Amino acid sequence: MKSERHQAGPILKQLREQAGLTQAEVGDALGLTDSAVQSWEYGESRPMAKRRAQLAELYGVGVRELGRVLASKEAPILNGDKVVGAGRLESSWDTQAAQLNDRLSSANAVDDETLALLAQQADQLRALDRELGSRATQAQVGHYLELLAQHLAFALPGPLRTKLASLYADACSLAGWQAFDAGQLAQAWQHFETAKAAGQESASPASWTHAMAEQAYLLLELGQPAKALQLAARARHAAGEQVPPLLQAWLAAVEGELFAATGDRGACQQAFEAAWGKLPAERKDPAVPYVFLSDAHLGRWYGHALARLGDGQAIGQLERAVEALDGSFMRARAGGLIELGRALVAAGERAAGVEVLEEGRWLAVGVGSVRLVRRAVGSDGRRQG
Repeated sequence: MKSERHQAGPILKQLREQAGLTQAEVGDALGLTDSAVQSWEYGESRPMAKRRAQLAELYGVGVRELGRVLASKEAPILNGDKVVGAGRLESSWDTQAAQLNDRLSSANAVDDETLALLAQQADQLRALDRELGSRATQAQVGHYLELLAQHLAFALPGPLRTKLASLYADACSLAGWQAFDAGQLAQAWQHFETAKAAGQESASPASWTHAMAEQAYLLLELGQPAKALQLAARARHAAGEQVPPLLQAWLAAVEGELFAATGDRGACQQAFEAAWGKLPAERKDPAVPYVFLSDAHLGRWYGHALARLGDGQAIGQLERAVEALDGSFMRARAGGLIELGRALVAAGERAAGVEVLEEGRWLAVGVGSVRLVRRAVGSDGRRQG
């Protein structure tokens, strides 16, 4: 085992470092943990044959040459970028440098027209998501994220990188909400973390505070309403007046519903009053294209909060809001119907509530929302009502 430790480990570590990758990044690319990669580099184990082609591609070397090194009985002697006594690798320092220069040139050649096209693609993905749900669009969002990540990884500091980071933050927030909606909770959390980091790099308080507030809903679904409220309050405080009024209204409404989740009726009412007070006449703002907040949406949100508080006004509020919703917001409509159904059942109108719940549940199934289906179905697997 000691000879293997000297033979396989150092060469794999050197190739990874030459490729500019961390152990965690290699693990993610292969669907493994970084500890597995660490084990290879320590010489405690060797990658199986099926992993070698993937490693060769990641590291920019020939498959046969890499296999020959891994199979060699000689302990390699590392000298700069050369491995003596372990066979010759196809990839030289010059080849690696040329490949990296190509990536840097490609990433930093993105112009304003390309950035506009990327932003337009994000708008299209958001429109499809709200109408068709994550089931129909999650893969497309994943490809879009990968494209942005590749450009951002090699973009040098400056205006271009800042703009790419902003696009990436917004896309990660969308991916996070999709994963959350689809019941992929750990993946959703990671997307929100990435969105916050990219948003901070972009110097855009709007991007990272929006991601933080969405992440608060994940904490709520994990049964941690107090921590969810703390996170949302932090996002709203950090945003302050630095973000557009539309986002200020949205952040206030998030805090309002979370106040309701903690049972604070007075603070909930104040937060929603602030949200309506901040809501601008123009319901769309190109500075925050990911925020959709009309009177109907805010009314539905307020209805959700009232329902959480057990307020009898929730039924009328939700009925009006659902009726006024734009037909293209299928997931929002499903959520409104499910909350209305739950409120009706809670008020003793069981037959009407079950009918509305069933309509909302079918819409939620249609858009692939595991999160909303759970709201319509009891924790024991039986439908509410």
